[in-house]
Amino acid sequence: MTDNNLTEKQKTLISCVERLNTPSTSDLEDDDEASDLYSSHNSLLNALSNLAEDDYLNCDRGNPNTWSLKEKGRRILRAIQQRQQRQTDDIADFNAVEEFADFFKQAASDELARAEANESHIFLDLDKLGRFNSELEQQVLTNPKEMIEDCQEALTTYCGLDATSQLEVRIKNVPDIYHKTISDLSSYDLEQLVTIKGVIQSVTAPMLEVTWAEFQCVKCDNVYPRKQTGSKVKKPYKCGQCSGKEFRETDREYTTVRFLHVKEQPGQKMRSKIVVAVRGNLAIDERQNLQATGSGINITGYLEPYKARKTADAFKVRLLANHVEIDDDKWENVEITPDDHDAIQAIADAENTKDIVVRNLARDAVKNQHLVKEAIAVWLLGKTAEGNIHTLIFGDPGTGKSAIGNYLNSHMPRVVKSVATGASGVGLTASVSKDSLTGEWIAEAGAMAMADGGFHITDEIDKLSDSEDISNMNEALSDQSITLDKASIHTEISADVSELAIGNPKGSTLVQQEPAYTQQPIDDSKSDLKDRFDIFLCVKKNDLSVDEQKQKEREVVRHMIRRNQKLDVSVPDAENGDDEVMRVDEELLIKYFAYAQQVQPQLTEEAAELMEDLFFGVQNPETDGEFWGRRQVMSLKKVAIAFARMNLSEHVEVEHVSEASDFLRRTYESMDFNIGKDSLEKMSSADMQKRETVKNAVSLLEQQNGDEPVDIEDVLEEVSLSEEETERVINDLKSEGELFEPANGKIKHL
Repeated sequence: MTDNNLTEKQKTLISCVERLNTPSTSDLEDDDEASDLYSSHNSLLNALSNLAEDDYLNCDRGNPNTWSLKEKGRRILRAIQQRQQRQTDDIADFNAVEEFADFFKQAASDELARAEANESHIFLDLDKLGRFNSELEQQVLTNPKEMIEDCQEALTTYCGLDATSQLEVRIKNVPDIYHKTISDLSSYDLEQLVTIKGVIQSVTAPMLEVTWAEFQCVKCDNVYPRKQTGSKVKKPYKCGQCSGKEFRETDREYTTVRFLHVKEQPGQKMRSKIVVAVRGNLAIDERQNLQATGSGINITGYLEPYKARKTADAFKVRLLANHVEIDDDKWENVEITPDDHDAIQAIADAENTKDIVVRNLARDAVKNQHLVKEAIAVWLLGKTAEGNIHTLIFGDPGTGKSAIGNYLNSHMPRVVKSVATGASGVGLTASVSKDSLTGEWIAEAGAMAMADGGFHITDEIDKLSDSEDISNMNEALSDQSITLDKASIHTEISADVSELAIGNPKGSTLVQQEPAYTQQPIDDSKSDLKDRFDIFLCVKKNDLSVDEQKQKEREVVRHMIRRNQKLDVSVPDAENGDDEVMRVDEELLIKYFAYAQQVQPQLTEEAAELMEDLFFGVQNPETDGEFWGRRQVMSLKKVAIAFARMNLSEHVEVEHVSEASDFLRRTYESMDFNIGKDSLEKMSSADMQKRETVKNAVSLLEQQNGDEPVDIEDVLEEVSLSEEETERVINDLKSEGELFEPANGKIKHL
């Protein structure tokens, strides 16, 4: 539970606790108001426990089930009481202008001084205002439009600020109870102050909007100034002096406006969207960086109804922004204290640093799967000058692939997850659409653009079929940007992401009789996209021991039984083998990754020579030189840098290259790829197609020959490949044990 969705039932319960004066649970259960809301002792106790967990209530440990309000609860109670008081008291004598003047002079003089230094705005801090004048704070929360005007009047009339400076009042530190998710907004929030958090999906160019116009009666020259709202300038109906209805416009004032389309943050069950109108200096304040499509944003403002079309039957709502803050949810902004630094260094100094990091990653969310977790750790540490590490994980359903993607999405900074199923157009990459308010063509950021500077996860990559998304994704992984060239939009959207693609194999489940690498979810039609990945990893159910399979089944059953019951769904560490390494809590592990990402290790001469030896295969006669193509050597370099970072090393040493080589070998072995015998070039779509062509030809000839061995000459005639290519493929299939040569010049499937 969070402050954002505190319910009326919970607010009422807070009132009951105060009224009964440190009651026991049974006292509350007997109270008429509480008993009407909570049907049982358990439901009441759960509600109280939830409020206590979120610091609204205090449970007396010496006297169990006795409750009292904490400071946070008292703040909410005051808000409730003041709202009730306003409903019964006559507040006609309340002078908000004078109250605002007193506040700025006595409690916010620093803001006045800053505004006098030619700032375009002044902050109204509701935290300070609530302590100085709680009634005025409530007026701002419930009637923000009028109160902002009164505040501006106070600043120019009583506080000496220039009335012509068009100083804007921006509200900050709104109480938690007024923080909402976009999907929670309703008609009850109209004209109320709210703060929402979301992601910028698109933004229009700055436009001019008329805010004031002056009209002169053609007949008698009487002058009428008028405030303006909306897109159409409204003239007076008739002259009050001569009743004339013809006017000429003599003057007008403009303000800058731009419209943002803001989407619910990733991870929310409902990814609702809302239009946000940003006006005045706020719309052109470069410090706010409103062009940062894909960035998180916090917006304070109030809702207003509007009609998208004059003939529309229903009203829509949009948020009029008073203050915006771009959310710096980035790894480099993770706060690391001196104590954190010492703890991080202790992990790096341990003999088994890799085991500590890998086994603590998603420790309670995904058991075992240490190779998968090692791949994730490398992925998180693999942003380099040579490019980002892109990883593909596929395999049998039910092996925890999506679970680890969900964990990363919900726990790690700057990680955005999307599902390829139906994620066409703007959903995954970016798109161009016509803005419903302005009629202009605008660029809209998809999930990959929203993850710019961070990490993106595509789940169900096997279901990606939209050709535009495939092309855009390929460009993003190659060039870290997405080009849009449609209608009047010609732009590039930054998409500097490290990609983690997760999916089932071709055909949904692995066919055990076929090599796993032939069943990759990114098929031959997407070969360019497949070439962008550095790490390929296949997860198979039969990779787990009998005990591990039982453990996996237990995790699923345990989660099914205990979910939504506030019970622990995790399996004790003693049952998954991770208790043998140092336990690191999740917050510290995130800080470890954030700290390690900032390390920029330099390649040593010895490490560079080892990479060259691996490429040319000259270390010794048993080297796997064939394994390393040029693309794989670049992947090797990036992975070696990741392992150096894992140890917080300033240099990429020989041991880091060896670790990287060993890791890549194990990932390819997971795909039934025989390193040392096979060349990675076989994994290209063209070679895979040639292998399938030869295998199909042999199968056909075997059927025609009564399942007897077939002549290689006949195979050469059957396929449309050169003799040299066909013989090479046959030799490869023989070395892998798929074909054998029972007699000279004859071959047969095993």
